[in-house]
Formats: sequence, structure tokens, C-alpha cells
Amino acid sequence: MPKVSVIIPTYNQSRLLKETVGSVLAQTLSDLEVIVVDDGSTDNTQEVVSQIPDARIRYYYTPNRGVSAARNYGLTRAAGQYIAFLDHDDLWPDNFLEVMVRSLEKNTDYGLVYCPVTLAYPDGRRELSYKIHTCKSGWVAPALFKSGFVWTSAAVMRRDVLNGF
Repeated sequence: MPKVSVIIPTYNQSRLLKETVGSVLAQTLSDLEVIVVDDGSTDNTQEVVSQIPDARIRYYYTPNRGVSAARNYGLTRAAGQYIAFLDHDDLWPDNFLEVMVRSLEKNTDYGLVYCPVTLAYPDGRRELSYKIHTCKSGWVAPALFKSGFVWTSAAVMRRDVLNGF
């Protein structure tokens, strides 16, 4: 069983997918599986994924039902102790999973950890996604419902907090 299952939902973004998957395969924490859920793409997504030579990658094609359905499908295939989602147009620094999993292992009462993201624009600008005062700790559910401050691609959670999957 891998320590981390990384679920990448994608739809017609084969031109970005190789770099996204590469950012997962370059992680300093290598005990992982990569689950690519192709949400009904009509481009060459399957071909791009099949050309990445790594046994940790698993590819699934589903009819187009949207990103949430693709993520949920990936969850049904995930075997890891921890779950992370990465959108097809996002990248992680090479120590992302190591830092996040270490935080979960040091704080056994945490169900999820997250961090800010750096937004990168085509013109080269970079911007932090939010200010530090937006970060919350402890029971964050009420604040999360008021304002969605956790980016999906910037969070890692314990598998056991996802009852039903």
C-alpha cells in the first residue's frame, strides 16, 4: 500500500499533464501512487500518460461528468494512507508531500493540512494566494464554510476522514 495517493482529474489538458505528473514523480517522498482520472477527454491524454515510464501511475478513463465526479472516482481507486488532489494545471515543489505528511504524522489529531499557493501567470507575475491572517488552525470547518480558503491542490488529508470512500 502506498503512503500517499495523488489523484489528478483531467479534461482535455494533455499539453499540461506531463509536467503536472512530473512534479508528483519528483517528490522527495516517493512512496506514492498517481491516479490520473481522464474525465472524458477527446485529446491525446491517454497517450501522454502512457508515455510516462513509471509503474506508480494508473490511468482511468470515465465519461465526462465534471471534476468533482472525477475526484470521487479517483478516491474509489486510491489505496494510500493519505490523499492528495492535484489539478492538471498545478505543480508542487519537490518537498510538498514530505512536508505535508510529516505535519500530519506529528499532529495525529489533524485530519487535513494545507498551505498557501503561489499563483503563476503567463506574463511571469507571481502572487501568494492569500495573506497569513487567512490561515486557520484547529477546527476549521465553520470558517471554511464561510470562505473557502483551502485550495484543493494545496491540501493533504488522512484517508480515514473520508468516510464512505
